[in-house]
Amino acid sequence: MNTFVVTSGRKVSAIVAGSMIAAFASFHGIDASRADEPAPAAEQVASVGFEAPVLTTGSLPAKSVVAAETTERFLVHRSAIRRDSVAISVVALDTQEERTIDLPGVVGMSFNKVCRTADGVRTACGSRARVQLVNFVTRKEMTCTMSAPTGAVPKVISCAIDGVDVAEWIVRSGIGRPTVDGVHVAAVREARSSERGMWADAETRNDLVLAAHR
Repeated sequence: MNTFVVTSGRKVSAIVAGSMIAAFASFHGIDASRADEPAPAAEQVASVGFEAPVLTTGSLPAKSVVAAETTERFLVHRSAIRRDSVAISVVALDTQEERTIDLPGVVGMSFNKVCRTADGVRTACGSRARVQLVNFVTRKEMTCTMSAPTGAVPKVISCAIDGVDVAEWIVRSGIGRPTVDGVHVAAVREARSSERGMWADAETRNDLVLAAHR
């Protein structure tokens, strides 16, 4: 005759679960005595079906780079007109550091350029332009506005001497021309109409590329 012990439903479930765990452990050769130990944190997370979020570099929001503007003061040491730029050697007044500044947005004519007027008269417009630039900038204090993005090398935005924009003065004097359309338009028109510097050359005045700035 079989004898049954009546227990609560919760107790029966516990007994059945314990028997199943013991049988599973015996079959797989696992120490059943450790079955009641709490699972490691990672296993506990997995046991409830919860997946921890995985953060990757691509999922992080990009940091915005703020280009702050600063002002630096220099003493001009010397200058040079190049075919692809106008370079000015300066000394920083606060650090006494020497450096060369390439004026942005403007290119100068060659210092050995010879201009020919419509009447065929030849003039040494290149060397004359060089003298003009040297007289305007040398031993003068120049203030430059710099763009300094976080973690990047500062870049020159513009420079001025006695409140006069140096790049615009170069264009207005015919020593150079802007590299971007729509910049220093009035200065180009004035230099061209007055035949200053490079504009004394008839071929230059008729050049369609330069004339686009008028």
